[in-house]
Amino acid sequence: MISYCHPNESLSHPWANNGLNRCFVSTLSSSVLCILFLVPGFVQAYIYRKHGQPITNSLRSRSKFLYLHILLSLTIPFLYLSQTMVFAFMNDLEHVYGYMTYSVIVMFIVWPLSAYILRTECSYVLLNFEGRSHGLLLLCFWTLSFLLAFLPLVSISNSDWWWNLSSDANVVEFTLWVLYAFCISFVFILGIWAPGLPSYFAVYEFLQSNGQNSLSNGNIWVQRIRRFKIVSPFIWPRRHKTIQLRVFSCFLLLIAGRIVNLYSPILYKDIGELLKQAF
Repeated sequence: MISYCHPNESLSHPWANNGLNRCFVSTLSSSVLCILFLVPGFVQAYIYRKHGQPITNSLRSRSKFLYLHILLSLTIPFLYLSQTMVFAFMNDLEHVYGYMTYSVIVMFIVWPLSAYILRTECSYVLLNFEGRSHGLLLLCFWTLSFLLAFLPLVSISNSDWWWNLSSDANVVEFTLWVLYAFCISFVFILGIWAPGLPSYFAVYEFLQSNGQNSLSNGNIWVQRIRRFKIVSPFIWPRRHKTIQLRVFSCFLLLIAGRIVNLYSPILYKDIGELLKQAF
């Protein structure tokens, strides 16, 4: 029976020989990405396909960085597979251990899924579209992947890893890890930049025109609610505290002005009576 970890490694005792063992690092990274992204990722893809509106080709981003973003997302699992194969075959292991198979399978599921969701967010739009960044799920996935990619740095003093570069296998593994970390870092940067998302104002006009056409025969309250969802990001920007304070101050001034207008006729009458008494 094939064991899950190496004979000298254990998930229950991850710290050994001045670092974390490979079995624990691979299992932790794969499990975190799988648990936090796999099911929510399929749910988000379903929601976009079910309730999202496909935007026209004229509104879609034609940035080359979008295609680079997708290409890197599809390249990362192959780099991970190459690194695993180098470790297994160049070090003359007796067999491929369970954690290697598990990690490779997870990588070939979550990264193509992330590329699919990335493409979906750039091609479909929901009514609560804000357009300034990708969805929270993708941002969390890229951030976690970036952090977990550099987790082997904790084991830089562990001789079981490739850091000593004492053999050709270690050199090849280290080179593949550098490429792997570079690709994930670039994917993370592109995810924050979001070059593939369409223009916010163009999509707003698109949603407004489509909403008027599709709801012309519907309930008036449904129309008002959907229009409010579209306009709400302009009224109350969620990510700008300074603008929120200004909007709140304007509302206070507006309320104060309305209250003063109620007492204006009374004040005008009192001023007129005082002027009559004075003359």
